[in-house]
Amino acid sequence: MGAPGAGVRGNPEDFNSERQYRAMGAHLNTVAANEALVLRGADRLPGPACFGLNRQVGNAVITLAGARNVFADCDGDYKQVGWEDVIAKNPDWIQLGVRNRGSEAANEKAFDEAEKWLKSNSAAKGLTAVKEGHFLRIGSEQTTIAGVENADTVEEIAKTLYPGKVG
Repeated sequence: MGAPGAGVRGNPEDFNSERQYRAMGAHLNTVAANEALVLRGADRLPGPACFGLNRQVGNAVITLAGARNVFADCDGDYKQVGWEDVIAKNPDWIQLGVRNRGSEAANEKAFDEAEKWLKSNSAAKGLTAVKEGHFLRIGSEQTTIAGVENADTVEEIAKTLYPGKVG
């Protein structure tokens, strides 16, 4: 377990950090557990999951950038949603929240694959964001992990949504 390319590992023998707490080790165990849940749940839960609800850092980042999270009205930090929910909201932009793959080339490939999938998926290709090619190529860590770098992400989103109007 660990972050791609970081060379640091979590400790599956101390999964809940009960023996020794180290911030990065605990974080890596959490990331690995979330990845395992996503991978395990993908076949059982075919709809997208929305993690950026109104109690998450992602909602704050999106709002500060001058955008509106289509699921911001959900009171919580996680909600399983179906494609019907996304289609009903018909977003103007979609964040391609790809996990860091360890290199810029691998990340770009993952973003390309996500975009290609949305453009070819019968349920998604009619969305305004997909038809207009409005994709935020911003890794999921940038809108799910709180830190000083969130300010850069706010600026990146704002520059993408409002070209020529932001720094």
